[in-house]
Amino acid sequence: MFANAARIVRPGGRVFGSTILAAGVPRRWPAPALMALYNRKGIFHNAADDLAGLTGRLRERFDDVTVSVHGCVAVFEATVRFARVSR
Repeated sequence: MFANAARIVRPGGRVFGSTILAAGVPRRWPAPALMALYNRKGIFHNAADDLAGLTGRLRERFDDVTVSVHGCVAVFEATVRFARVSR
């Protein structure tokens, strides 16, 4: 998803979104059961998502990355890089 966003959003443009983290954050009783069900059905694809992985993937393709966590939800925004000119 991040590769496609970086490709279609103009350089300097902002991307944003959110995801439910599966590891490393507190989750209340129904969250793990619902996430497992949704992952089995193919609705979610976040069974291994964690904050470090999300932040790392964003920084691979974007600048000015900001990630905040609210409960087990990560909210992110980032700036699409300008093309690097090789000399």
